Amino acid sequence: MAELARNTYVQFAARGIGTALGVVAIALITRTLGPEGFGAYTTVTSFLQIFGVLVDFGLTIVGLQLLSEPGADEGRVLGNVLGVRLVTAVTFLGLAPLAVLFFPYPQEVKIGVAFTTLSFLALAVHQIITTLFQKRLQMRAAAAAELAGRAILVALVALAAWSGWGLYGMLAATTAANVLQLAVAWIAANRMVPIRIRYELAFWKRILTLSWPIGVSIAFNLIYLRADAVILSLTRSQEELGLYGAAYRVIDVLTVLPFLLMGLVLPRLVTAVKTGDVARFGALMARSARFLLASILPVCFGGLVLADQIMIAVSGEAFAPSGMFLAVLLFGVAMIFWGTVYSHAVVALELQRTMLPFYALNAALALALYVWLIPRLGAPAAAWITVLSETTIAVAAAVVVRRKMPVPLPLGNAARIVLAAALMAATLWLVLRAVPLPLVVSLPLGGLLYAAFLRLSGGLTADDWRAILAPFSRNKPVVS
Repeated sequence: MAELARNTYVQFAARGIGTALGVVAIALITRTLGPEGFGAYTTVTSFLQIFGVLVDFGLTIVGLQLLSEPGADEGRVLGNVLGVRLVTAVTFLGLAPLAVLFFPYPQEVKIGVAFTTLSFLALAVHQIITTLFQKRLQMRAAAAAELAGRAILVALVALAAWSGWGLYGMLAATTAANVLQLAVAWIAANRMVPIRIRYELAFWKRILTLSWPIGVSIAFNLIYLRADAVILSLTRSQEELGLYGAAYRVIDVLTVLPFLLMGLVLPRLVTAVKTGDVARFGALMARSARFLLASILPVCFGGLVLADQIMIAVSGEAFAPSGMFLAVLLFGVAMIFWGTVYSHAVVALELQRTMLPFYALNAALALALYVWLIPRLGAPAAAWITVLSETTIAVAAAVVVRRKMPVPLPLGNAARIVLAAALMAATLWLVLRAVPLPLVVSLPLGGLLYAAFLRLSGGLTADDWRAILAPFSRNKPVVS
């Protein structure tokens, strides 16, 4: 557990620095392009994300699952999964520049989609490389690649802003940063296992047999995760999409965190399932859920108080209206954090097919609501429908897992974490009403208040705290 905790800290520390760099990049992009220009930027990236999600086809999770099997030949697994990924990436991403021609977008958006496709290809390959780091708990290499990519992104975005290169400059900066990030990760992974792309059709068949239910599920997820921005781009102004997209950029940064943690936990869940260790499976699930909820709920409740200030600090006064979208979307993020625990358990238990009807129903409901409400009500409707969709799928995943493996739901701890976060937000609101404080003071104050209320409420157990502090302790961890 100490090793897992150390790697979790490496990832979260790197993600913290990467998030700071990402916020700087977002600030430069939004302040340079303004709401309307950032709306065009969001249209390009949202359109490509549709094809990028299809490219995944469940290969990232399945690759990690296969690497985690006892006695797995890492080179063979990684090489074949990379082979499948390249075929799906070239196929689906290659369609994007053609498909965008049939949409009523401005010419600059269509050109932007064409050359930014390379950025999404680099991201798709990088995701597969990262599974090797996760399996080996060698997250320093992954962290180094990400930080290198973020630093390059900030430098190139700053150059584009200073040079006045506009939308194309910002898209080119993003593309170059993702390609260089892939190069750093590839070199690091190749030192661990010689990487050779393989095309073993029998092995591909096994990979696709495991991945297609996840791939179909991801296709359904695509509808309620990305259709909102596409429908906004077609029915509302670019300015409104830019305001919504700015809030979503903050959300995108946060949603990476639960996948990082559960990517480290998944191999242990797979081992627990293979060995029939129900107690360990349940313990891993419960602790992961408590840790993720304790991480995100203060952000959600704090966002109710500070969302406007956060968006102004990130993107400038012109993006102040984005605060109301951020406050709503943060609760969708909370459900993603909760649901990620159970979605990875679904993979460990090989229940992907069982989840398909839930994904299909959720996608149909979300799409119907998007088409009905977004043209009439705009971005606020998109934000609330997103929260509803994430809640529905998180609950469905929890039900499916508990039917197969009756693991306890840490509802008591969750209630205490909610109480601590709510008390923090209420106290912070009262303080700010009495004494207006700048964001650089409000954020750490909120953190201190939350830590105090969380300790008093007992939202995390004593074992949780010992596990959290294990990397900094010389004592042997309590839980292995």
